[in-house]
Amino acid sequence: MTVINWEGPFSFRELISPKRKEEYKGKRGVYLWVEPTTKGEKKYRTSYVGKAAGAPCLWERQFQHFKLFRGGLYTIPKEHFDGVRSWRAVAEKEIFDTHFDSTRFNEIIEVSFRYLKTIKIYIAPLGSAISNDELKLIESNLIYALQPIDERTRGKKHPPKGRELLIYNTGAKWWQKDGYGNYLKEKNRTLESTPQGVRVTWSDTRVISFHSL
Repeated sequence: MTVINWEGPFSFRELISPKRKEEYKGKRGVYLWVEPTTKGEKKYRTSYVGKAAGAPCLWERQFQHFKLFRGGLYTIPKEHFDGVRSWRAVAEKEIFDTHFDSTRFNEIIEVSFRYLKTIKIYIAPLGSAISNDELKLIESNLIYALQPIDERTRGKKHPPKGRELLIYNTGAKWWQKDGYGNYLKEKNRTLESTPQGVRVTWSDTRVISFHSL
C-alpha cells in the first residue's frame, strides 16, 4: 500500500512564500490543484495533477507554474475567462499577437491573475523510499482517477500501465463533499463507506483508492 499524506490547501501566494520555501525546499512528491467550477461557486473540480522528482522540488515546481501564469502562458478555462471561450496558451498566433499588444496583454495578465487566485493547491511530499518510477506511477493513477480538466494533461483516457496500485490518501480534504468534491469520474466507479474512510473502486482499471475523511 502506498500512503500519501496530503497537505493544504494553499494559495499560490502562501505556498511560494519564503516560509514555505524553507519548509518544502528539496522535497519531492505529487501535487494537485482544484478550482471553482465557475466564478464564485463553492463547488470545485480538479484542474491539474503533477509531480516533482526533486529537481525541481515541490516548491520550485509551484514557483515555475506561478511565473508561467503571470506570463500569460497558461490556459484559462472559459468559465474564468469570458464565459464563451478559453484563453488557449497553445494558440501560437494569438499568443504572439497578444504579447506584442500591451493593452491586450495586460488584460490577459489581469484575468490570469484573478484565475490563479481561485486555485487551491494540495501537495504530498514523498520520501526517498519512493523511486522515480513509483512517483510517476502514483501521478498516473491520480491523473486517471481525478480526470483534471487541464487540456495538456495526458493519461486521462486509459488506465495507467504498470503494477496494481493501492493508494491510501490521508488529509485528502479535496475529496470531502462539503464543497471540495465530486472530483472522481462518475462513470464506472463504486463507493463504499468503511471505518478507514471512503473506498473507491473503478471497474475499468485496477486502481483502488482509500480517501481518509
